[in-house]
Amino acid sequence: KLKPVTRAMIQIKAKTLSQKSPYITYYPGITESKFSNKWVDGFIICYKLSNRRRTSVAQKLSEDLHEKSCFTIVLTYLADGTKLPPIIIFKLVNVPRQVFPARVYVRTNPKEWMNKVEMLW
Repeated sequence: KLKPVTRAMIQIKAKTLSQKSPYITYYPGITESKFSNKWVDGFIICYKLSNRRRTSVAQKLSEDLHEKSCFTIVLTYLADGTKLPPIIIFKLVNVPRQVFPARVYVRTNPKEWMNKVEMLW
């Protein structure tokens, strides 16, 4: 299991490695290094590290929260003034389980576009 890495852990590991002979051979002045907070900041920036907070898999949503949903409503009139039933197109794969009025056509389209299928209902 992975453990989160803290700034203190980076400093301790750097100090420990600075005492090992391969690092002393390649970097002769490393034993005098203090590995300050500024050094840790530079290390984190150089290697593009970030501190991420763990999130839970499922978070309980508030009761008064409304889920954002995208949809298109098509209202059509013919040249002679005849009003056609409205069409609601949801940006979904499956039709929502909600109850809609009887004279309203409900369709889905992954891109929420009006295409030939919706035109020839």
